[in-house]
Amino acid sequence: MELGLGELSKLPLKEQEEYVQKIRDLVEDFLKKEGISQVSLGKAIGKRDGSALSSFRKGEYKGKNLELAHDLELYIKNYLAKKQNKPSKEEEYPKGVFASKDKLMAELVIDIAVDEKEMGIVYGSPGTGKSVIASAYAKTHPNAILIEATLHTTAKTLLGILSEKLRLQKSSNLDESVRVIAKELFKRDAVLLIDEGEHLPIRALEDLRRLQDFSGVPIILFGTHILMKNLLGKNGELAQLSSRIGSRYEMRGLDESECVAFFGEHIFGFTKGNFRKAAKLTKRVAKLARHGCDPKDKESVMEAAKMMFL
Repeated sequence: MELGLGELSKLPLKEQEEYVQKIRDLVEDFLKKEGISQVSLGKAIGKRDGSALSSFRKGEYKGKNLELAHDLELYIKNYLAKKQNKPSKEEEYPKGVFASKDKLMAELVIDIAVDEKEMGIVYGSPGTGKSVIASAYAKTHPNAILIEATLHTTAKTLLGILSEKLRLQKSSNLDESVRVIAKELFKRDAVLLIDEGEHLPIRALEDLRRLQDFSGVPIILFGTHILMKNLLGKNGELAQLSSRIGSRYEMRGLDESECVAFFGEHIFGFTKGNFRKAAKLTKRVAKLARHGCDPKDKESVMEAAKMMFL
């Protein structure tokens, strides 16, 4: 059973020391197996310069060892749980599926935003693979924070989600929340990814702009064409936000050669390059193959297509 920091502080000194050593061992194993640098892990828990983690690993940390050990345990266990128990969207698809023009260009937008400490946008029709790319990036970058917006995500909700992910005390004062969150994002050298960005209202988008102003944190928005319209604003009210967009890319889906390479023959004719539909149709064909159908046969693909809304 995982103990909270308050409970750990009540343990006898010897047990506290044993706990801290256990977390040191956990950190060493984590860094080795996951291929994550000490600096990246330090930034992910808010220790920007990395010296605290270095001292902790050597048993020379002069600060609050118990608190640091607890933060490390929470982060590592959360990281591993997400990796093991929550299948990412890209796992629905065949290996190598990301080597498409859309993926390369979307990743370029992210890289530019990170390098220039600015905002970027990846947008396109539903099913073109935006969420898959955002999820894949977050999974491989410990300092990345991914938030999936919904129709009900208000500015207050967005700040609350960020506070929770950063393990900050939630505040009813939204202005204070923006400033505290910005400070923590800067400390962590974070990268903020917002998926389904078209659902965000104007106030939430403006809060993202101020977070970027105060922290310099790279922010990449993923969404449909509605997101692009929202960023322009009906009366130019979001001009300050749109002026901060350093780069953008419109996802176009797979071309025929990519679709054939990733999903096989006949799929493109039914899905027209829609990434999500192509992946689902491929899975349906594979299921039919278990019942004696030839997965490479056009008739099998056609039968599978009849089972779907395409």
